[in-house]
Amino acid sequence: MAATSPEPFTAYRTFVTTHRRLPKNLRELARECSFPLELLRSRFPTIHAMTEQLWEDVATSAGSQVTLTPEFPLFSPREKITALFLAVLDECNRERGLSDVTFPPDLLRPISRGLPLLHATRGLRRGILQSLAAARSYPTHGSPSPLAEGATPLSGGIIRDEAIITAFLASLAFWATDSSPERLQTEAFVDHISRVVSEIVFSPVQPELASSISELLQFVGQRRVLPLIAPLLASWMHRSTSCDPDEDG
Repeated sequence: MAATSPEPFTAYRTFVTTHRRLPKNLRELARECSFPLELLRSRFPTIHAMTEQLWEDVATSAGSQVTLTPEFPLFSPREKITALFLAVLDECNRERGLSDVTFPPDLLRPISRGLPLLHATRGLRRGILQSLAAARSYPTHGSPSPLAEGATPLSGGIIRDEAIITAFLASLAFWATDSSPERLQTEAFVDHISRVVSEIVFSPVQPELASSISELLQFVGQRRVLPLIAPLLASWMHRSTSCDPDEDG
């Protein structure tokens, strides 16, 4: 999906930074930011669609800066996952005024967060999937082949993509609860989870997998955020290990 004109998103960001909450609907956004309501409605059917598109654009833009480089196809699966996750989370950091409201520390409590969070994470998910697809089709140094010799495609079917997406959502959850300076602990978490997901979906018989999972859970447990992200991790690991990683669904 093509990126949308920035003017409505400028109004959206202004509303969030001013009111420290997300707009309830397009009418409220238009009224508070003096933006033509009909123009908003001509581009977005609802405020949730606008939220979704904004975060899709954020993820697509950040992801493409990494996945469309000549070096990316030559990275190992773990390096690709780490680079993609950190690029998107770095962009979330740059959007602090918006992201701190959209993804607060209780983001995994959907009853308290409601539909805005659902649509924001759905937008991020779509943007990452687009980045994965772009990485798979990007020609290396002008070659008609999308991959350099010996390179491993990061995107490869529904199961593989969903495992990567769920790992990203776990990274997003950790990032939202990370109180370290500049959220530096998130980088360590991404390093751990990228190792686990790459071993599960690319080399599921590696003997290092059990050790990697143990190290990941130990890292999370030491930071007392395990209750927040454990259900997501468990769901992802069950889904990833119970299916053929190359299955297309």
